[in-house]
Amino acid sequence: MTGIIVPDGGTIGSASDTDALTITNTGVVKASQSIATSTIKDATGANNSISIATNGNLTFAGTVGNTGDNTITNGNLVIGTAGKGIDFSNASGSHSGSSSALLDDYEEGTWSPTFGSTIASNQGRYVKIGDLVFIQGDIINGDSGGHQSIGGLPFTTGNMHSAWHAGWTDGGITGGYFNTNTTSINSTNHGASTAKTWAAGDRALISGTYTSF
Repeated sequence: MTGIIVPDGGTIGSASDTDALTITNTGVVKASQSIATSTIKDATGANNSISIATNGNLTFAGTVGNTGDNTITNGNLVIGTAGKGIDFSNASGSHSGSSSALLDDYEEGTWSPTFGSTIASNQGRYVKIGDLVFIQGDIINGDSGGHQSIGGLPFTTGNMHSAWHAGWTDGGITGGYFNTNTTSINSTNHGASTAKTWAAGDRALISGTYTSF
């Protein structure tokens, strides 16, 4: 038994819609009616497993590719709802203190350190993975000095202190710590908790990591 063969440019339809489907000579199938959303049912025929919108977007209601890997050959995987992401809760080896296995955020960009009334250079970059933020900055004090705090962090810090350091410095600035629940960091003398004051023209290349929860 052979299948149904439709000639190039032929149609498949019904008495009320004779050209419901048109097959072009290149094999493209076109529908004559505008359908808001098409669906593909599961094996039981009761549930919509895949919804296809008119703009081509696919919505998967169930498990996709549970017998193998899924490959996106072109385009991005877009998380359409805030707070959703990739769930690693089924991965083995989770620590007993784990509070979440959901990777729900990634971004990278620039930030502008603020420092006193004048800052000669305030280049900064950051990468955020989940709640972990890594920063870099090139800071030059442009006024008379006396400042100890650098502001303008790209995200508010969490409720735990962490440290930053200066990998290169011209003026003795060696590092400091991130204040909690704010967008600023303090400068301290190396190996001490006392504040370090920046003098006019002091420069430091800084880096540090903090959590935003």
